[in-house]
Amino acid sequence: MDHLRSIFQKNKNLLVFCCCLFLLLYPFSAAATGMRPHPIRVGYTDSPGFIEKTAAGTVDGYGVAYLNEISHYTGWRYEYVYATWQECLELLAKGELDLLGMAQYTPERAASYEFASLPSGVEYMVMYVRNDDNEVYYNDYQSFNGLRIGVLKGNFQTEILSDVARKNTFTYQPVLFDSSKAMVEALQNKQIDAVVTGSMPLYKDLRLVARFQADPIYFITTKGNKAVLQRLNDALMNIHANTPEFENTTYAAYYEQSSLLTQPLLTKKRTRLPGAPRADHHRFSP
Repeated sequence: MDHLRSIFQKNKNLLVFCCCLFLLLYPFSAAATGMRPHPIRVGYTDSPGFIEKTAAGTVDGYGVAYLNEISHYTGWRYEYVYATWQECLELLAKGELDLLGMAQYTPERAASYEFASLPSGVEYMVMYVRNDDNEVYYNDYQSFNGLRIGVLKGNFQTEILSDVARKNTFTYQPVLFDSSKAMVEALQNKQIDAVVTGSMPLYKDLRLVARFQADPIYFITTKGNKAVLQRLNDALMNIHANTPEFENTTYAAYYEQSSLLTQPLLTKKRTRLPGAPRADHHRFSP
């Protein structure tokens, strides 16, 4: 009897030890499977319509809706971390963020970050001027000549703008900004003449004067973070398979007032036609 009691006691001690070991190792095993014990840290910048903080202190936008749909398959909860675009890239590279959205693919970025296997939308590269600027017209490259054009630091669109200028023989003065907010404020204050940005940030009070190209946008994570990447990819595949209309309906919900959908594309020739809308009328039904 004493022998059996001794065996039971040893097994009991072993069981307690195993339970304690499990509790200690669970956070690491959870992270290894992408089921992180802490929220997924999502970087965001000044992107009205994509991810933005509301007056109530919550976040909303196309990107938030997309991440919430992803969470239906992953069980993730999110912590949104505000920073400039360049800071977001740096934090992600160091593993201090888990996800960043609205990223276009470039070979250079692919060497530093893990890209989702499927895009989460399409974004145009666009140029805006102030709504009261009647000197710059849609795709009128001659009127672009000599403009002070704001661009974001660390954004690949800077290189594309340089190529567009070279191919269409206009020169411009690039002005670098840390954030979209500062860039748009500089435009409204007439410190610059135009801004080049993606179409996902929603600027209702600016006038569209160029749409250069469209590129798919992706969620990206830290290089080597295969656990988060795998669960992200699985969720995206399920979204595309189970709700193929999700992107279109979500885009319509957040961007029905987008300049791409609501503004006339006023060329210089069109403004000279009798009855043509003035360049400062930025709302119309096409």
